[in-house]
Amino acid sequence: MARRTPSLVTWRVREGLLALVLAVVSVALLGQGISAQEEPLMSPPVKEPTALSITFEPSSMAGIPHYLAARLVAEDGSAVVGERVSIQRVVDVFGGRAVTIGRATTDNAGIARVPIVPREDTYRVTASFSGTDSLVASSVEDDVVFPAETVFVPEEVPRGGLVDPQLRPLADVMPIAIGLAVVVVWIVLIGVTVLTLSRVRSSRRSDERASDQVSADVPGAGSGPQPG
Repeated sequence: MARRTPSLVTWRVREGLLALVLAVVSVALLGQGISAQEEPLMSPPVKEPTALSITFEPSSMAGIPHYLAARLVAEDGSAVVGERVSIQRVVDVFGGRAVTIGRATTDNAGIARVPIVPREDTYRVTASFSGTDSLVASSVEDDVVFPAETVFVPEEVPRGGLVDPQLRPLADVMPIAIGLAVVVVWIVLIGVTVLTLSRVRSSRRSDERASDQVSADVPGAGSGPQPG
């Protein structure tokens, strides 16, 4: 049996299939190369560093509170606007802990202000910014010194509490008067009780005497039957 030789058409079909496979492989490799080149473009954006500073702003007018002012800036020194800043005080309680004084949003100058009434001349204060998708978180801890005239020192409460000086003599007499009133009330209650008991006993004795008198006036009252 003679061996059949592939025809020209068969060779053309084979060459076409081989070219198609090579084209598919080339497209796949080219796609991987393009993806590899685009990967750096898909990386997350670089966050901009930030910095915080904190100062004390005393009030310039009566009725306006004092403030702790925390300023948030970017790496180039420009103000970071519209971000929340938390201000805390570090206190030495149970080994030291942070107590939140307040939170505020930075204004056009990058300053977040929290009102405060200092009760000591120095506070250990921490200001912190939690960061965003484009800004790095930052914090600062520093000792804030308050001027003596801004520190609130409560006055010593006088004996007996805070009382109008014109009413002070009355306030001193009132405890004695209340005590005497209580004693008088108790004496009256005891007297009424004793008088009531005495009247009850006298009434019983009067009833017994009246009963004895009636028995004495009626002949044969109180004696047994007479024998016939």
